[in-house]
Amino acid sequence: MQARDTMKTYHLLAPGDAVLAAFSGGADSTALLHLLCALREEWGLRVFAAHLNHGLRGEEADRDEAFVRARCVEWGVPCFVRRTDVRAEAARTGESEELCGRRLRYAFFAEQAEALGAKIATAHTLSDSVETMLLNLARGTGLAGLRGIPPVRGNIVRPLIETTRAEVEVYCAAHGLNYVTDSTNFSRAYGRNRIRLDVVPALRALNPALERTLARDMRLFARDEAVLEDLTASLLRAAAVPGGFAAEVLRASPLCARALAAAAAQTTGLRPEAVHVRAMEQLLRTGAGRTQLRGGWFAEIVRGVLSFSPGKEEPPAPFCRPLAPGVLENGPVRLKVTPVEHANVKKFESFCARYFKSVLDCDKIIGKAVIRTRRAGDFYHPAGRGVGKSLKKLFNEQAVPPSLRPYVPVAADETGIIWVGGFGPDARCAPDTGTRRVLFLAYDADTRKGATGDGGY
Repeated sequence: MQARDTMKTYHLLAPGDAVLAAFSGGADSTALLHLLCALREEWGLRVFAAHLNHGLRGEEADRDEAFVRARCVEWGVPCFVRRTDVRAEAARTGESEELCGRRLRYAFFAEQAEALGAKIATAHTLSDSVETMLLNLARGTGLAGLRGIPPVRGNIVRPLIETTRAEVEVYCAAHGLNYVTDSTNFSRAYGRNRIRLDVVPALRALNPALERTLARDMRLFARDEAVLEDLTASLLRAAAVPGGFAAEVLRASPLCARALAAAAAQTTGLRPEAVHVRAMEQLLRTGAGRTQLRGGWFAEIVRGVLSFSPGKEEPPAPFCRPLAPGVLENGPVRLKVTPVEHANVKKFESFCARYFKSVLDCDKIIGKAVIRTRRAGDFYHPAGRGVGKSLKKLFNEQAVPPSLRPYVPVAADETGIIWVGGFGPDARCAPDTGTRRVLFLAYDADTRKGATGDGGY
């Protein structure tokens, strides 16, 4: 397996190292732990394993935990297991369950690794790296997002990062390794799963060597990004003045946008979104003024010096207008509402299917309808999902930028929500075979990553 060469190329582990393997019990982590055990004597490694039971999959999660414990006993690997309630923690913090689980998982691994004086080995594969690259591309990214997953990040090493998932499965079969399978891996409710199950196979049909081809691209992107990061750092050093950065020096550089983003992140500890970078560029063009960033921070130019300071972040004013044909604008959001009738469009049903997230059935609206911003407790049933969810949870799951959430347009009639920008109609107002009149809602927002023509996230 490629992993041995990867470990040597990137100096992931050295003889005598202690290594804590993140062990879920799946094919990838089983292959990783088996490989580390095989190298235990040869490299003098001290091998440990850690498993976090997220408490999300009931009996299946308990099955995985039991498998992990049994396999570690069989292979003589000290194993650290922790149980947690990710759902409750996510409800407390407002995170999506996916992000919350990741945070808790890595915190657990870091805690155990520090106690052991060990490196953390995760089982990310080349396939995972390709999926990450494509997901970033779909959501909107700069060059940094096209680098995939690095072999090393701090104390975390990834020996399988140049090995495909198919090669891992071959390794498991060759060594007679059993493993467990997480049933949520096949749910298209998660963006990463849709990339893996639908997008990658379609691209592989065009290029059977897709993963190896993209691996080469990701290495090139990583090298280019490293060069640009160094140049940006040099620019910021050259622009540094007491109290901030010389606006003229930044404005004159082709790396201006990168430098602004880096300066803001360096000063505030928060990475600015694209809309904030554009606002700072406008400040440089005018030579004076103030603009609001994330987390209550402001960027300001006074006497030619760009500086950053914390301030009180004022929430945007609530927005509410009658739902009628025309163009509505609110902050970064632009919404164009157009009535469309069956008699005026050929293949009307195909039109509704194609633009499903942007249409709602006029005849299913009850009473007067408005277009407004989100309110506390907003809840609706997105058509096609078969389940109702709060807008807070939907925004978390789809990683809607926090700065955009107060502006996302919500259409409601006298009964409740009928449409949400980026998510589509409520099941109650979704077009069907009997639909003859729809409202077409073309939604766009400057701050959204990976905007699509039908307003989808």
